[in-house]
Amino acid sequence: TYPAEPPAWLAELDNPYDTDARYAETRIHGGFYRWDSAYYNGKYYVYFGVVPAVVAYLPYHLLTGKDLPNGWAVTAFVLVFLLCLWDLLRRVFGRHFPDAPAVLFPLSYVLLVSGGGLVALLIYPGMYCVPISAGLAFSALGLDLWYAALARERLSAWRLCLGSLSMALVAGCRPQMVVLSFLALPLFWRAVFSERTLGFRSRGAVGRLL
Repeated sequence: TYPAEPPAWLAELDNPYDTDARYAETRIHGGFYRWDSAYYNGKYYVYFGVVPAVVAYLPYHLLTGKDLPNGWAVTAFVLVFLLCLWDLLRRVFGRHFPDAPAVLFPLSYVLLVSGGGLVALLIYPGMYCVPISAGLAFSALGLDLWYAALARERLSAWRLCLGSLSMALVAGCRPQMVVLSFLALPLFWRAVFSERTLGFRSRGAVGRLL
């Protein structure tokens, strides 16, 4: 466990991010410094989004007065991801591949789960794993809600809203995962350009777009 406060010698370096200089100072003075933390004005800062802290760590601390173990948070986010991915895949198969062999659904699910690195997240639930697992959870939830909105005869505005909120929360977890929001383009292409149920053609379409 690294100390929360930076060592005094770190502030004296011309470049506190110079790895060689850091190693030299640790050999002279001993002690440790935090890897992959932003250093500014004598303080450490994490560069991950605040969403996992707000939705998981803060409520737990307010209820119990204790700190939420990282392993618990990672496990909870992974479970949300697994459940939402299952539901999303079920909807995709039901809509586009209704006649596919039954075995393809579980095989596809296992393939997607194993490709997400979830085993590593659960085995080593460190600080890095929290925003990653949270980003996966909110991405799967958002995509599932978006797809559920499309699965009805009329686009579901509240599902669109919650799905978009969930995808936006990804930016406050692991910002790189925001790229998954671009899946909105193929998902809603027909609704915007063919069916005109999403866009500026009518009052209802504008409301759903917003």
